[in-house]
Formats: sequence, structure tokens, C-alpha cells
Amino acid sequence: MPGDSQTMQEASATSPRNQHLDYLDGLRALAALFVVLHHAYLQTWPTILYPDSGPGKLVGICLGWLIYGHFSVTFFITLSGFCLMMPVLRSGSLRGGARGFAIGRVKRILPPYYAALLLSIVIAWGFLKVHTHTLYDQSLPVTARGILGHIFLLQNLQGSAYQINGPLWSVATESQIYILFPLLVWIWMRRGIAPVLALTAVLSAAFYSLVYCDFIAMLTPEYVFIFAIGMFAAPRAFRETTPEQAKVRDWKFKVLVALAAIMILRALWLIPGNLSSGPILNILVGVGSAFLLIAVTRNEKSIMRRVANFPPIVWVGGFSYSLYLLHFPLQQLIWQLFVQPYHLSKLTGFLIVALPGTATILLISFVFYRIFEKPFMRSKPRA
Repeated sequence: MPGDSQTMQEASATSPRNQHLDYLDGLRALAALFVVLHHAYLQTWPTILYPDSGPGKLVGICLGWLIYGHFSVTFFITLSGFCLMMPVLRSGSLRGGARGFAIGRVKRILPPYYAALLLSIVIAWGFLKVHTHTLYDQSLPVTARGILGHIFLLQNLQGSAYQINGPLWSVATESQIYILFPLLVWIWMRRGIAPVLALTAVLSAAFYSLVYCDFIAMLTPEYVFIFAIGMFAAPRAFRETTPEQAKVRDWKFKVLVALAAIMILRALWLIPGNLSSGPILNILVGVGSAFLLIAVTRNEKSIMRRVANFPPIVWVGGFSYSLYLLHFPLQQLIWQLFVQPYHLSKLTGFLIVALPGTATILLISFVFYRIFEKPFMRSKPRA
């Protein structure tokens, strides 16, 4: 998830175009804050669990857009492929090989992840109540099976993927994609990015065809393809090309995406009901995210680039991984301590969790980052 900030920072000084890449941290911060507000919204109006708990019409019009915060995970996956490709572009190979890459990812991702998992278990067991009619109801009770699933990063393959701390399922998903990354780089070095996109599209379609079961919504095989789309975006963003070359690249990319979409849609055709809507939208968001990354990288004067480069936003991006790991149980704790006992209106409760609650969570996340995340970075991140 947001934990790829360090990879981006390491690549910035010697990137192909020697660009300052604070804006990627800024984009990561905006996506992480969107997730935080998304969960504050669902904490208040948990329509996913309780369909009759939706907001009134006016509130729905004003705040209903927060229901789409889960697409931030799709953006994170795309950004991960983009950032991890930058050192490869610089050196022409995977630095340290598959073993070095694996060790680097373990050191970067797991220490704060396990610290956040332990803290989440302590909060859940010691302070949180079950059946509070909030989104956190799907994370309790804590079971031994759930703990083991989280320890081995397999919770997204379990029926209770949201147990303990819901957002952690995506860390497991991304970690599983990392296993494929050395192979994808090896193929890219020898055959180019087109076979990588084709292979990941085939894998996504195959998983949907062969592994359909109750937890398929959390398996999200399309993220393998979306990760490859992020890999594609990196050379397109940094490599100097003539307008004619750029048109050829865009044409090839559109054809590959269209073919991949056909394969995946054909597999999704086998899935009953509307379960296929999520993967289709995720792929569209992934493609849009790739073009966004290309656009903001190549156009230094774009509005999005300037917003993402705003120093406070970049600062949040530096510890956005910690923010992502911690915010969900902390939101529930704030809700149970400062909202629920006083029988406040739902809108007031949302504002408490979303405003002073988010500010408090940001401070706690920054302290957590200094203790459990920063010591495992290879160099001091920019702020």
C-alpha cells in the first residue's frame, strides 16, 4: 500500500529524468486521506453491513462520493507497480536480484505491519465492543484463525478477511503480488512490457475462472493486471519520446488493455449476479491511475502536480503507510469514546471522526511512523 514511499524516494535522485518526485508522496497522501474519510463515512452509515442505515437525501448528495474510497486501493496497486519500476529503469535490472528485492520488501513492509497488527489486537480486545452497528462490526470478534491469517499475510484468502483491522487485507494482497515482480521484470528485460501485460491479464482471468468461491471478492485477481499497468506507466512517464513514438506507445497500450479486458470480462461472464462489477471498475480505475501518473510526471505545471507537491500533503505522504495501517481501529475507538455514549446525531458523529478524529489519527500515525517505520528505511525521507 502506501509503504512504497521509500522506493519512490530512493529513485528520485537518479531517476531517468532526474525529477523531484515529492508529488508521488503527495498523491499517496491524498489517496490515503480519501480512505480515512471513506471509512469515517462507512463507520457512520455502514450500508455495506446494514442496508437500512443510509444517510438522508441531503447528506447523501453532499457526502455520498466518499463511498468510493475503496478505489484508493486500486490506485495504490497501480502506484506500487509504477514506483517499483523506477529503480529498474535506472539500472536496467532488478537491483540485488529476486533475493535482494524480497529482503528489501520484508524490511520495508513487515515491521510497521506487525506493530500495527499487535496494536489493533490490543485495541480490539481491550477497548472495543462488538455489535456497535458500525462498520467495525465485521472486524470482531478476534479469533485465533484470524490472527494466524494476518501473521502469514493470508487473511485475504479467508472468509473473514476484514477481521481485526479491515484495511490490512490489501497489504496481504500486495505482498502476494510482490512474489511475481522479479519474474515480471525478467520478462520485461527480455521481451518488453507487452508480454508482462498479457501474462498478468491471463493470470487474472485464469484465477477468476478457476478459483471462484465465496471469498473471491477479497482475492481480487485483477490487481495483478493493474499492478502491471502501473509498471507500464513508469517507462512511458520518464522516457523521452517524440510525438510520433508517443502515439505508437499509446496505440499499443490501448490495444493491449482492450485485449486484456476482453479476456477478463470473458472470465467474469461466468460469475453470477453483479459480483463482476467490482473487478471491471477496478481495471478502469487502474488504467485511469496509470494515465494520471504519466500526465503528472510529464507535465510539471499541471494543477494536480502542484496540489500533490503542497508541502503539508507531501509530509502526510511520508507516513501515509502508517496512517493506512492504523486509522481503522482508531476511528472505532474514537467513535466508542466520544460519539456513541453521548447519543449524538450521525452527522455530528461523522464530523467528529472525520475532522478532529482524523487530526488525532494523523498525529498518532506520525509518532508510530517515527518508531516503527522510519528506522527500517534505507535513507531519510524527504518531508
